[in-house]
Amino acid sequence: MLAGIVSRFCRLLGFSALPLAACADLLGDVAVGQAPDSPSAVESSPDSVVTVPLQVDPTPIGSETLPAIPVLDVGSASGSQGEEEEQEQAEPPAPPPLCEAGSFRCSGADVEFCLNGSSWIFWQTCGSPRLCQSEPAGRCIPALCAAGQQRCLDGSLQRCDEELSGWTELEQCVTAAHCDPRQSECLGAPCEPGQQRCNGEQLEACSDDQLGWVALEQCASAALCQSGAEPGTAACLPPSCSEGEFRCAGSGALQVCNPELTGFNNVAQCATAALCDAEQGRCEAPACNPGQHACTPAGELLLCNDARSGFRAQQPAIICSETETCDAVRGVCEPIPLPPPPPPPPMDEDDDEDEERPRGRDRDREDDDDRRGRNRGDD
Repeated sequence: MLAGIVSRFCRLLGFSALPLAACADLLGDVAVGQAPDSPSAVESSPDSVVTVPLQVDPTPIGSETLPAIPVLDVGSASGSQGEEEEQEQAEPPAPPPLCEAGSFRCSGADVEFCLNGSSWIFWQTCGSPRLCQSEPAGRCIPALCAAGQQRCLDGSLQRCDEELSGWTELEQCVTAAHCDPRQSECLGAPCEPGQQRCNGEQLEACSDDQLGWVALEQCASAALCQSGAEPGTAACLPPSCSEGEFRCAGSGALQVCNPELTGFNNVAQCATAALCDAEQGRCEAPACNPGQHACTPAGELLLCNDARSGFRAQQPAIICSETETCDAVRGVCEPIPLPPPPPPPPMDEDDDEDEERPRGRDRDREDDDDRRGRNRGDD
């Protein structure tokens, strides 16, 4: 029993490679017993043998208790490696739309249209920023007056304001008959009876009492009220277009009737003349770009038409065969790659033997021929 204890103690101290006798010599005499009650139980002297009381741990070698490993709670960690990898691999979210598709906005005096939710495009220019209206539908409010226009209102000489939405008084005349909007002044003498003038869009005549003006006709706009060739005469001209009317010029320019109703102004340049929609008063978005191709379910290769309103068949028509695929990106019929040939079938053992047998007979014939030749030589 003592030898077993010494052997175990040697292994604990790292002397497992030493023989038992050598280990015992290093440890000296070891007494096995209970732990001493006091330090005085262990004494030593130069000439005496040291007696060491030893308590043997019954735990088998190699199964000593290890310190407890702290448990980390990583389930709720926001920066775990798995989540970081998922975030890196996840595709970035699509950017939000720039604007609501089909909506309008005012940028200064310009009406702009939201195209496909991705960009603002020019729609038309109003007379002033105040005349731009984005809701319920983008449009230009008709101007109340024209830039630089003057009028007389009950003896008040007035001029159109910068916003074209109202009037600003310049001077107060003695009477309405003394106010002359054409000359932009108050006259020293009243008008002559029956004299005609244009007061804004109003065609008027001087009253018989020379105290004011009498309305004769309401012209379509101030610009359509024109003074005649003879002094004291005026007349209303017919309008060239109606308010809010659109038309398309031959070059694809979208035009709208001007506020004076005397002609059309350009509001937008469409991509092609076919994309100009005068009825809706807008430019349609192109359906394709020049040179762009498309494929039908039947495999026909189409080409963007000149109007950019859709795709057309080519002349002559290009239809991909069953061994080709229609490639709209490259605009060609791409050959379908052929599958690799199947591997050769495995050979049967009987076939191998049949191939080997003829070779064996040939060798036997050659050996017989050699023997016959040697025999003839011996004779």
